[in-house]
Amino acid sequence: MPRPGSSGEAATAPEDRPATRRRMELWRRRRPRRTSWLLGFLALAANDRRGPRPVAGQDVAVSNATEPVMVPASQYWDGVDGPWSTFDFLVGTPPQRVRLLPSLGGSSSWVVVPEGCPASLPESCPDDRGFTFDYTASSSWDEIGLFELSLYVESQLGLSGNAIYGFDSLTVGLQGAGGATAARQIVGGIGTPDFWIGAVGLDPTPMNFSDFNDPQPSFLESLVRDGVIPGRSFAYTAGARNRLPPVFGSLTLGGYDAARVDGPDSLVSFPFGADISYDLLVGVAAVTTDAAGVAQPDLLPDPIFAYIDALVPDIWLPETACDRFEAAFNLTYDDDAQLYLLDEATAATLSDLDPSVTFTLAATVDSPAASETVAITLPYSALALSVASPRVSNATTSATSADADSAAPYFPLRRAANDSQLVLGRAFLQHAYLVADYDRRNFSLAQAVFPAPGAAQSPVAILAPGAAAGNGTAADDDADDADGGLAAGAIAGIAVGAAAAAIAVAVVAALVLRRRRRRRRAAAEPAELHAGDERRRRRAAELQGGGRKAPAAAELEGAVGGKVEMDAEANRKVEMDAEGTGKVEMPAGGEGGWGRGAGQVFEMQGTEIHQLGV
Repeated sequence: MPRPGSSGEAATAPEDRPATRRRMELWRRRRPRRTSWLLGFLALAANDRRGPRPVAGQDVAVSNATEPVMVPASQYWDGVDGPWSTFDFLVGTPPQRVRLLPSLGGSSSWVVVPEGCPASLPESCPDDRGFTFDYTASSSWDEIGLFELSLYVESQLGLSGNAIYGFDSLTVGLQGAGGATAARQIVGGIGTPDFWIGAVGLDPTPMNFSDFNDPQPSFLESLVRDGVIPGRSFAYTAGARNRLPPVFGSLTLGGYDAARVDGPDSLVSFPFGADISYDLLVGVAAVTTDAAGVAQPDLLPDPIFAYIDALVPDIWLPETACDRFEAAFNLTYDDDAQLYLLDEATAATLSDLDPSVTFTLAATVDSPAASETVAITLPYSALALSVASPRVSNATTSATSADADSAAPYFPLRRAANDSQLVLGRAFLQHAYLVADYDRRNFSLAQAVFPAPGAAQSPVAILAPGAAAGNGTAADDDADDADGGLAAGAIAGIAVGAAAAAIAVAVVAALVLRRRRRRRRAAAEPAELHAGDERRRRRAAELQGGGRKAPAAAELEGAVGGKVEMDAEANRKVEMDAEGTGKVEMPAGGEGGWGRGAGQVFEMQGTEIHQLGV
């Protein structure tokens, strides 16, 4: 099987994926975009190119960097459902420190803003949430507007929230450490308790806000273009708080840490999923336990496909598998908390028995023996987590613990209603090491190794294909035909060059018309309010999940495909009316609930407003 830095085959995905993407009740179907024959020809020419393809339709930038960036762990264990090892970043000017978790499928970064710590929460809230970012105190903050978080898998798990988005600088590590910096990064200020800790986006796919023709580079892509990291790749393991001694997480940009795996041969590669929203999709051939006296050690009745997601703390498996876990570990499902909470006696018994759970992963589940597999074993210490308010109420914690203000022990297993909810979250990534290579569209997994305290890191760069070939490009040009005629690539280049002038004229005309429309709107519309106390009060309600929700994000249909997170005209902000604070489940297009739909993209209906916060 391919290793990190090598190519892979197309993913084998479930065949029956109902066509559904968004919350149908809140979105309307997008009108088809008009595509000229010229753009169709250009897309065909792009798809005919041989060699590695650009990432998400971007031009291929090749970095001269030869070393990856090792993101320092914050030395904190954060969260209300872990705890979890976080990483240090700086945002804004002057720089403000925040502690973040990785967002494996996100192109933007999220930071908790002061509105996320209302007076009803303890004074320790800013520290509890990894510090808050005051965007009004950053001179480099360039506000975009209030939008609904762009969530793919997470929305199907009942998670949601709004964010105040803007451009600002993002730096790896602490102030004075000389960490890698990227200017004008898309940063979303969040307040929702669904995501208690902020996150740094690691997907290199660009994002659009004003329209579909203005992609903004992601953090990873910016580091490649600036020559900071050698390629579009990252590696992550969540660390293990309950291990003795505890081991912090590891996050590497542009490569991986060889000290966290048992040699390169331990890494088994998988191709990205065909669905761009499920790129880190892996087949789970079996889940077993070594618990003594268990009548059914095989905990997974049928093989499944699951998505690897570091934004989600738990492991979501089919209900039939959860039933077997209940029998094997004496678990009881709490209907109110929708969690497997453990009383003190059960937690103590499981700790004494110390059973382990092993996940056997394969590229295909139809015939896993025909492909290379990797086994990831989680000891019980990785499953003995704790949950606290606000994820559960103090009344819930008091029912399982003598101290009502303390965290309650819980088993990080969730009951998935359909295939779209099958997720391997951070609990799984405590003992799994993940390497994602977007240049070659594959990822690798291995059992994580925990180095001794004080052991040195061992960074290994994953070079972009062009850099590895030593020619400064991501793909070789097509060779001339044997008969001396022009190669197909040269012909396509001539056609593209001839078409570029026509496109340029059309773009200039569109810009002129757009500028005229903006001037007319500017003359008719009142100026937007500056940030102030009243605006903050209103935003606090929106960011914490109350009041009206912000406009949702849309996807960019690129030549290669990719996720983007925003779509709105630059000077229009839309909010949607919502009743209460309840979450709306996305209707399934069938029993499974898989996939982004066959040519269906949905938009949210909303009300146009011109003064945010009024």
